[in-house]
Amino acid sequence: MRPKPVYKNSLAIAATVLAFLLAATSALAQTSNFTYQGRLTDGSTAANGTYDLQFALFDNTSGGTQIGSIIGIVPTKVSTENGPIQVGDLLTTSSTPGYAMKALPLRIGKARVYRTGTILGKALESLKEGNGLIKVLVTLR
Repeated sequence: MRPKPVYKNSLAIAATVLAFLLAATSALAQTSNFTYQGRLTDGSTAANGTYDLQFALFDNTSGGTQIGSIIGIVPTKVSTENGPIQVGDLLTTSSTPGYAMKALPLRIGKARVYRTGTILGKALESLKEGNGLIKVLVTLR
């Protein structure tokens, strides 16, 4: 009786591992540097120096509405529908379209748990009552 090979698909496994390692290497090679091929001004003069740039996605090339966000600190419309918002509160969608509100955890025994996929981010400013605009660290998960 002939012994069966231990790794019947060893070539396929080796190719998969090699592809994974090559993809991981190219992902690690990225940096935060980029080349801007336009004109950057500060008022009416050419920008010269160090600047803190923020990027946003709009629905039109001119005068459009912001439709998306890069993960980071974003001005967000909020409502106190679930109570006053304090710095550090987790936020979720409210019943008012386009607004976030304080997220309330589920209590399971002694643990406080937030439902997966419901948290938009963490409040970086507070709002005592009504509707307002506050800074939020967007952390979609």
